[in-house]
Amino acid sequence: MWFALLIVEHSSWAHGGNTPTVFASPVVKAVLWIAVPVIPSVQVWFTWYVIRRGLRGAEKFSMPNILKKSGDIPGNGENGGYDNGETDGELTRQRIEEYFHRNRPWLAPDFKLTDLAVAMGVNRSEISAFINQTFGMGFKRYVNRWRLAEYERLMNMPSNDLKNPYKIVVMAGFSDTRHYHRVVEMEKMENE
Repeated sequence: MWFALLIVEHSSWAHGGNTPTVFASPVVKAVLWIAVPVIPSVQVWFTWYVIRRGLRGAEKFSMPNILKKSGDIPGNGENGGYDNGETDGELTRQRIEEYFHRNRPWLAPDFKLTDLAVAMGVNRSEISAFINQTFGMGFKRYVNRWRLAEYERLMNMPSNDLKNPYKIVVMAGFSDTRHYHRVVEMEKMENE
């Protein structure tokens, strides 16, 4: 890293200090003195962020009841009407459900369709169409059902009896109570 700064100093020495070079400019020297230590720091932070997002919530548990008993999810056959093979880039119902079980992405309030598309190795429109066709609902509703199931699971835990319901809503992946109530109302309207 500091090698670049030596080049800056050396370039002004190589010309005897009399001939101006790009690297000898005080502005360029100042920028390099700042950029050289900052760029690797940003790379380290970005790597940490990517690893943290990829490993968050690796514990497994069973499929949420709200998804099992919903009549909205088509494909009640043996494999839901799709091949359950584990081929890279190939979308299957099993692969998406395993991703949700393993990574619990709904716990991040900012989880987006593009995040799932990247994880599955497909583009945004392909994953969106697949979720609509396979689960009979849009991406947001699918994720919010996982959040509702998580909320229900957390509320039934004895260790959460004394916790503020707002904290449990946030622990389930909702951004706030308003988001939670909006989702509950939407589910009520869909089930009527």
